[in-house]
Amino acid sequence: MKKKIRSHTRRLFACIFALSCILGAFAFTGCDTSKNATAYKVTADFSEQDMSVNIDMEVTFRNMAEGDLDHVCFNVFANAYRKGAALSPVSAQKVASAYPNGISYGGFSVEEIQVNGKKTSYLLSGMDETLLTVRLPALQKGKRCTVRIRGKVLLANVNHRLGYGDKTVNLGNFLPTLCVYEKGGFYECPYYDKGDPFFSEVANYQVRFTAPSEYAVASGGKVNSVQTQGDKTAYEYTLNYARDFALVLSKEFEVISAKECGVEISYYHLGDTEAERHLAVAKQSLKHYINTVGKYPYSRLTVCQADFTEGGMEYPALTYVSSFAPQEEVPRIIAHEVAHQWWYGGVGVNQIEEGFLDESLAEYTTLTFLDAHPEYGFCRKDLVNAATTAYGMYCDVYSQLVGKMNTSMRRSLADFRSEYEYVNLAYNKGLLMWENYRVAVGDTRFYKTLSTFYKTHYLKNATTEDVYDVADKVSGGAGLLRSFIEGTAVI
Repeated sequence: MKKKIRSHTRRLFACIFALSCILGAFAFTGCDTSKNATAYKVTADFSEQDMSVNIDMEVTFRNMAEGDLDHVCFNVFANAYRKGAALSPVSAQKVASAYPNGISYGGFSVEEIQVNGKKTSYLLSGMDETLLTVRLPALQKGKRCTVRIRGKVLLANVNHRLGYGDKTVNLGNFLPTLCVYEKGGFYECPYYDKGDPFFSEVANYQVRFTAPSEYAVASGGKVNSVQTQGDKTAYEYTLNYARDFALVLSKEFEVISAKECGVEISYYHLGDTEAERHLAVAKQSLKHYINTVGKYPYSRLTVCQADFTEGGMEYPALTYVSSFAPQEEVPRIIAHEVAHQWWYGGVGVNQIEEGFLDESLAEYTTLTFLDAHPEYGFCRKDLVNAATTAYGMYCDVYSQLVGKMNTSMRRSLADFRSEYEYVNLAYNKGLLMWENYRVAVGDTRFYKTLSTFYKTHYLKNATTEDVYDVADKVSGGAGLLRSFIEGTAVI
């Protein structure tokens, strides 16, 4: 999901990378009145003094397992930034740009955890202490439970999803997130430096966030109230059908807004000289994706510039655009990250095991938008040719280095040798896969495949088998997709 910053030249020479129904214990319909929906009620307070966020959150969920549960698990991504972590959150190629002021560390400290109002025991474990296991009294099938977590996120000085740079404070993945329960267990998400190592269900968020008043706060949530007391301002948000909740803060934000298809769109920028043009990209791409894929899941869309070493990053109703991105690349980055509101937000996947799926869909859906809007300097032919050239160079390089190549796309992030390999298989080969499918079945069946897949799995998690199933029903073209994904297709 990280969209890489690259011009056509850099793209060629870039650095050398569920389920049709929700399985397991927690099933969601996506409706905020659903009796099964998980609910997050969060109070968070940002402190500039030590660059931290104090969190007091209640997570209420229903046990949808076949039997009793005696524990529940959360992914605590903030601990990926702690000192001594086995996995670096930043790839080796990006360390210098991510840490311009030197290596810095963060982390999450637990103050207290309660279950239904009573203190309980817990354990931070996993590869990097990013798995929080909370002991429950026997929770019977169908019963609800509320876990209260009080703790503190210490932010690293890093231009990344979570951390602070010279101009922005990025709060992506700062909240502990309920693990997906499938196949009899809770799914841990190790924080790999390739791709986007996340997997979650949709849930409903109520968030009260407090920050010093000189900061402007960007969020995808609906703003219910803003209250200023002394030198601090508190914002109350709601965001439903969301797989996460993120914010970006800055003392330098300027904001412009518009409306499209009933959606409020805001662009928080850091003095962008082409701000109106970039807001137009967000408007036009949102309308294009609604018309070609399906309905937008949220009532708002916020695009914000952020101190971020990658090109961009998607969160529900909120997208980062790197403040370091070249101006000619910004329209493409915005269009790609907005596309992720459909492929990640609307339809989720296990991005650790099948990250290529939403990346390839977002990349090719972006192509359809840019081809329809040549004023942004991209067209279908050029994008396909660039991906073909980049992927061909990758194959040449890797065949010389490792001999026989594995070009399968469906594998864990842990199994990719490098970010370069992941980008070429998930993005470049992914784009070529959908281009070949589109040419083979024609535009009508191609767009019907996208819209049917989206409608069928809206606000659920999907797998590659689900894509095959829809493609076969719409066009009989699953075999072509399978040949690309399994690595048997010759490009």
